Amino acid sequence: MDFFDYIYNYYIDKLLHYESLEFSQLDKDTLLNTLSEASSLKKFLNDNKEEGYKDTYDAFCIGLDAINRLDTVINRGLTILNGKEENLFYLFPKKVSFHFEKDTCPVKIYELNDYLNILRNISPNDINFDVIKQIASQDWVEKTTLVLNEMHRYAQWIRENNKFNNDLIFLLRDTLLLYLNFKHLENMSQTCVIPVMLNRKFFSNYGDIFYKFITPPIYDIISQNPDISYCDICRMYKQEFNKCESICLQQAKNDAFNYIDSIMEKRKYTIIESGIQGSMPLFIMSIINRVDSFLMYTTAPWLFKQYNGIIFRKNYNYLRDMETLICQNDLFDYHHLEKNKVYIKEYQNEEIKSLAYYEIYLFKQLVTNSNGV
Repeated sequence: MDFFDYIYNYYIDKLLHYESLEFSQLDKDTLLNTLSEASSLKKFLNDNKEEGYKDTYDAFCIGLDAINRLDTVINRGLTILNGKEENLFYLFPKKVSFHFEKDTCPVKIYELNDYLNILRNISPNDINFDVIKQIASQDWVEKTTLVLNEMHRYAQWIRENNKFNNDLIFLLRDTLLLYLNFKHLENMSQTCVIPVMLNRKFFSNYGDIFYKFITPPIYDIISQNPDISYCDICRMYKQEFNKCESICLQQAKNDAFNYIDSIMEKRKYTIIESGIQGSMPLFIMSIINRVDSFLMYTTAPWLFKQYNGIIFRKNYNYLRDMETLICQNDLFDYHHLEKNKVYIKEYQNEEIKSLAYYEIYLFKQLVTNSNGV
């Protein structure tokens, strides 16, 4: 089933359900959970608009009036709770963002591992504090501190939930800070960590295969098996996915396999992902048998049940705050694959580099202070 069709029907059912509820008859915890879910569904649509998927946003707003209906539901519940949505369901109550002109920005190309070694060794001498003082508000400082502490809690949870003591694959860019954290402590933990840059820009070189072939099997499976477990999703996804005979997909699978296999040891691996659908981990698990599990920060409400046990938070609203840290969203991006090596481009923008390097340095200090190394 198509991703769009599945979630469109999901929103129809959820909107009708919320609108049928008498909130005054719900206990406080049930009301909070209901409103949190509704807030997440609204946030998901707004995130789509922010990320450039305006057609999806418009389809839900025009076809279902989804944003207005969700707002009505949320406000009805907040009246009873005497609270504010941003205070109850968001990591930081204010919107803090920067707009960087990256399209015309010069770039510098690095092999991925060479670049990550540079980032691992960032010191205050690499940071332009004058630029930070000019453009960073107090709200940005407060929000960044909250997000970095939340990522540190996620890192601790990963250690506790790596139940088979597998080595770890970090999917960049969204787990950059986590990778640097675990790499810093690699010798102490005896866990081997590797970075993998496999994202939608990688797959765009092979046509529209991400949305045609990689995501749909998830929704084929859960639409027919709504109560399916995470383990069964992994097993059935591999079966369904490998039936596809697309030439473009096969080339992408071959290139991805050769790239990832060339940097792996002969051990078992768990993938660390930010969220939300698990498409990329499931793709990798389908082409490399040594990868047998994944953990995510969070997922979307329609996958909470299926991914229960492998997600850190049941609050989608926090996700974009993690993913849009400047070091993970703006500093660098995929450039090309050559001889099983990934090359990235770093944007040579002084504002981006100053803020991003500062985030990396702050997180490194947080890890050092917490672990004493």
